[in-house]
Amino acid sequence: MEQDYKLRFSKPLLKVNNVSGRLPDFCRYPVPMANRARQFDFEGATLLQQTIHCELFEIDIFQLDTVDPFVVHYTLDQQRIFFNFVLSEPIAFTTGTGEHVTRPGSCSFYLSAEQAGRYRAECLSGATDLVIISLNPQWLSKVVKQYPIFREAVSFLTESTNPFDVLPHFRIDQELCQWLFSVLAFEHENPLPSRQSCRNTLLWVWDIMHSC
Repeated sequence: MEQDYKLRFSKPLLKVNNVSGRLPDFCRYPVPMANRARQFDFEGATLLQQTIHCELFEIDIFQLDTVDPFVVHYTLDQQRIFFNFVLSEPIAFTTGTGEHVTRPGSCSFYLSAEQAGRYRAECLSGATDLVIISLNPQWLSKVVKQYPIFREAVSFLTESTNPFDVLPHFRIDQELCQWLFSVLAFEHENPLPSRQSCRNTLLWVWDIMHSC
């Protein structure tokens, strides 16, 4: 499975285990629908990554528990659009050269675009939970054509020549959080969402964002 972004870490990696189908007891948000789950162990830190992958999008659910601040470096080979859901501590995102991108607060979500390049995410000590929905810009542009508000936002992101763009942050209310994890809680034998359901999911989230 090819991931949309390549990860590197600020601490030496001691061990990585495939935990698909046997998530550790400390997993806060188990996702039965995930195609893959990996546990990365470091000195004083553990990172759990669950991934749902299909041709239209990729969802990663990251759970980090660390005794010290922890930095994740990631590289994009091409432009991607992201829905980002920060479920716990704030995260500071910068470029590889240290230029500030955004710092979403606790329990917030937002839409962003990043061009090919290197970036980093700095997490505080303690527990961090992050859901990232990575979207193909060309596909997203096609499915929002009849929705003027969403189309305008997506056009701004896809046509921009900036290295990165971030739309406003919104607070995750209880309804949205429950919806998000009910979507991710399908059983393994259930098929992945169809193109139509993917589109409807994104538009539903956008409607909530626009009403905030």
